[in-house]
Amino acid sequence: LEHAVQAFLHYLAQERNCSAHSVRAYRTDLLRFLTYCQGRGVERPEQVSNLHVRGFLAEMVRADLARTTVNRRLSAVRSFFRWLRRLGTLERDPIARLRPPKRDRRLPNFLTPDEVTALLNAPDPSVRARAAALLGRLGDAQALKPLAAHRHDPDAAVRSAVEEALAALTARPAPPLHILTLGRFRLRCGDREISRWPRRSARDVFLLLLLRHPQATAADALAEALWPGSPPDKASQNLRRAVSDLRRTLQPELPPGFPSGYLRVDEETYALLLPSGSYRDDLAFERAVRAETTGDLPAAPEGRETAIARLETALALYAGDYLPELPYTDWVLSRREHLRRLFVAGARRLARLHRAAGRPEEAVAAARRALAQEPWDEEGTLLLMQAYADLGDLPAAVRAYETHRQRLRDDLGLAPRPDLTAFYDRLRAQEEREEVRRKREGDHRAPPASGDLPYSRDRV
Repeated sequence: LEHAVQAFLHYLAQERNCSAHSVRAYRTDLLRFLTYCQGRGVERPEQVSNLHVRGFLAEMVRADLARTTVNRRLSAVRSFFRWLRRLGTLERDPIARLRPPKRDRRLPNFLTPDEVTALLNAPDPSVRARAAALLGRLGDAQALKPLAAHRHDPDAAVRSAVEEALAALTARPAPPLHILTLGRFRLRCGDREISRWPRRSARDVFLLLLLRHPQATAADALAEALWPGSPPDKASQNLRRAVSDLRRTLQPELPPGFPSGYLRVDEETYALLLPSGSYRDDLAFERAVRAETTGDLPAAPEGRETAIARLETALALYAGDYLPELPYTDWVLSRREHLRRLFVAGARRLARLHRAAGRPEEAVAAARRALAQEPWDEEGTLLLMQAYADLGDLPAAVRAYETHRQRLRDDLGLAPRPDLTAFYDRLRAQEEREEVRRKREGDHRAPPASGDLPYSRDRV
């Protein structure tokens, strides 16, 4: 389900040319529906029933959301399932017969949140206490700092109301994080895009804690990784400053001393907290590719087509190298290489599926995707040669081997593995047989153009 949502958002942005604002709105609403479904064990679009959609609607109604908000979210879900139906991946529409609630009748606003906050400075203690109580019930995170400033109000009733309001506001879950690390680092906190960091060290602390999530990391290990070679006291000072900057960046409205919704600080350790509904593209890619690259290839044509579609969706999540902003950072390299190997494995699997489905052109493209990430990949080279041979393009298959052999010799000082060389020898032998046949038949024309050579799999 998560992969289908990402593919739908890609469709909106690339094929429908929706604005960035519209795509963000769809993403926010669909991620809420995705979180609701995952909480009930629903992982695939075909598992979503009309009861799940009605439950999602009931949950929004119980939360006392505005009907315009409910209608907008249902509209996003409806568009998503209609798109799946047009693709042919879904037999029934679980939201087809669901009627949206009627719109609310607009009522006048009597006080804005800013006006209620201003009442905290009223001379009458009863007004201040009532303002604090209202902010605790109706306010948002922006009310935290004004309330914290009145924790030492001279009136005991005001102080009590302020503490209750602060407890209510800080108990609310932090907005989910949307984290993209493939191709380019991007971070969204709820509906707020974080594009500016007070210091690069604050961003790097976040990325290192993200890499080690959900485990906690010792403060001295963080300091050593981020400021190697610095004196311990200086590195610890840098770390404290970076963590403070990170807190303010993620939650600018959080008063000093209040617990962060994104960072857990224990004795000499730090850990990143990801609220419910958070998304990481690297984990989504990793899980999707692993799920599609285990086991044997499907034997039935329908199974192959389904596997190809799912694998294409999974590989589309790989927008590029992991955290390219940190090309030479030691603690990034292992994760980057792991994800790159996963992409190569997925592209190889896709090439095999296309060969099994009788689509050698697509198999060539998939093998080339693997080699674009790992030029020395021998399995990818073999798949490329086999796909060219399936096309009858023996010269291209031979060139693929010779290019690979030259690259191995120049870059690594190695020779191709024996089975690759044996397949190459069989291809060359068939080329020679074709040449002998043409001469024997008196055909002195040039050999057929690439892609036109007669070929039988049984003869290679």
